[in-house]
Amino acid sequence: MSKMTVTFEVHNEDLTSERRLEYRQAMIDAMSQYQDGVLETIARLGTDNVTADELLNVELIDKMLEDCNR
Repeated sequence: MSKMTVTFEVHNEDLTSERRLEYRQAMIDAMSQYQDGVLETIARLGTDNVTADELLNVELIDKMLEDCNR
């Protein structure tokens, strides 16, 4: 098993573990919404209307979400 850590700084020194879990879930939700938006654009307009980076991001997010839900 490999572990990947995404780190960001917050100014609250007393950040509870519950809040950390909420932040983690919010990040996962944001990535999922981004993925849904790109997939919706592809479904409506085709792949010519999205960049190669967006396509790669969708693939990577799909894999990340799959790994997070295992």
